[in-house]
Amino acid sequence: METTLDKFGRIVIPKKIRDDFNLGAGMQILIETFTKIVSLTPSEYISTIKSMSELGLSGGITYDALIAKVAQKSKVERLLTININYFKRVWPEGKKAIIEP
Repeated sequence: METTLDKFGRIVIPKKIRDDFNLGAGMQILIETFTKIVSLTPSEYISTIKSMSELGLSGGITYDALIAKVAQKSKVERLLTININYFKRVWPEGKKAIIEP
């Protein structure tokens, strides 16, 4: 759901959400951000795919390489995966950040 800022820079909470959560004037709410979009440039994407091809790697590990590239670009503290060996193979310098559940 999208909303707008009023002319004073305040967030306008849509009526449906106010009603759903019984929000009223003067109530305090906590706003947290949970997502951040990190995009690869075309050259980053192509160079990642090309490096996988040069290593003779194809299939799902290619997607792991792209995810690792985004993780590297966004300087993540942790990358959680069940394919820990694939990620260590495509992002060896990130091995301290790659963890299993």
